[in-house]
Amino acid sequence: MEPIIALILLIIMIILLRYISYKLKIQPMILFILFGIFLHTSFTYQFLSLNKINLSSLGELGLIILMFLAGLESSWSNIMKEEKDAMYIATFSAGTSFIAGTVLFLLLGQTILVSLIVGTCMSITAEAAKARVLITLKKIKTKVGSAMMGAGLIDDVLGISIFLVITYLFGTTDIKNLILLSSALLAYVIGIVSQTYFGRNHNAIEKIENTALWFIVPFFFVNVGFMLNPEMLQINYLIILAVLIAGIGGKFIGVFMTKKFTKFSFKQLYLIGWSMNSRGGIGLALALLAFNMKLINLEIYSSLIILAIVTTLIFPIVVTRIVKKNPKIMN
Repeated sequence: MEPIIALILLIIMIILLRYISYKLKIQPMILFILFGIFLHTSFTYQFLSLNKINLSSLGELGLIILMFLAGLESSWSNIMKEEKDAMYIATFSAGTSFIAGTVLFLLLGQTILVSLIVGTCMSITAEAAKARVLITLKKIKTKVGSAMMGAGLIDDVLGISIFLVITYLFGTTDIKNLILLSSALLAYVIGIVSQTYFGRNHNAIEKIENTALWFIVPFFFVNVGFMLNPEMLQINYLIILAVLIAGIGGKFIGVFMTKKFTKFSFKQLYLIGWSMNSRGGIGLALALLAFNMKLINLEIYSSLIILAIVTTLIFPIVVTRIVKKNPKIMN
């Protein structure tokens, strides 16, 4: 099949999957990742002549645009509203999940570098995913909502910074990936600046956002799934279970540890714990970069993808139910 025809078919499928995700009320990234896994089967790979399409480059472009949109969903004003609480929540939740992931994988016999990378990927949360859920519930400007968003922004910056430091100290960052990560980080900052000075509702920004969400960003998630070759994949249930326990448990422990330092009740902290557990684009980006740089193997990479999918599915369901039962919980 001609590359241009194959690319058009991929775009049509991506549009269809986004429409299905809206109907099913789930995050589109989940269907995109599954679609990427499907594309790596022998029949589909040969039928679409995917060897002639550089999915990796499309995915890298999608990553940079995704980081811009993640910054666009963030706002320093959210930090300023609940500055102290957001800082405590971000620091403790990121720190405990980072430590939990690192220690657990050291105990599983992994190297220090691999364990640190896994811990870093676990420490990331999903800023953009949280924003969409909170906007839908009309709770983004509440005290708890502002703390969630502020903590998520700090959490993401911490995670990216730690990843850069680790790869630099261990001398594992090559020029290509260094440029890609730097570009992604710059795009994230530009997104924050654009949101701060122009706002999300500016016509030009809205057009860029809508175009990117429909035609460019999905290729990042498709590439994330595409890297999971289903014909070579050997699922290690022990690693998957370890990642889920350390990833989810670490976040909750960190959030509950802030009780003495914040004004939130245990019920509110429980809600915040689920919000900090929601993973998304940035965590997936670091996992994909680590896999491409051969810092983690396929088993660990796949377990981090499963963690992102599971927590992304759970977060909106749990938060929506809690808020509907107790509408004043976020005030």
